[in-house]
Amino acid sequence: MSDPSPSLELLLAEYNCLKSEQAQRIGFRDNLLYVTLGVLGGVVSFAVSDATHYYALLVIPWVCLILGWTYVVNDDVGALRAPTKTSLS
Repeated sequence: MSDPSPSLELLLAEYNCLKSEQAQRIGFRDNLLYVTLGVLGGVVSFAVSDATHYYALLVIPWVCLILGWTYVVNDDVGALRAPTKTSLS
C-alpha cells in the first residue's frame, strides 16, 4: 500500500481536532446542567433559611437565563459536522 496523500493526512488531522472540540463542547454542555441545579439549590436553600431572605428567589430567573443561554450557545455541536462532511466526502 502507498502512503496516504498529504491532503488526506491534513483532512484527517482536521477531523481529529474537530472531534476533540466536539467532545469538549458536549462535556461542558452536560456539566452546565449540574451547575444550574447546584446554583438553584443554593439559592432556594438560602431563601428558605430565613423569612427575610425571600428576595433571593428573584435571582432564579437570572441564573436560568444566563446558564441557559450558555447551554444553548454550546449546544450547536452539529455545526462542526458540516465542514468535515463536505471536505471528507
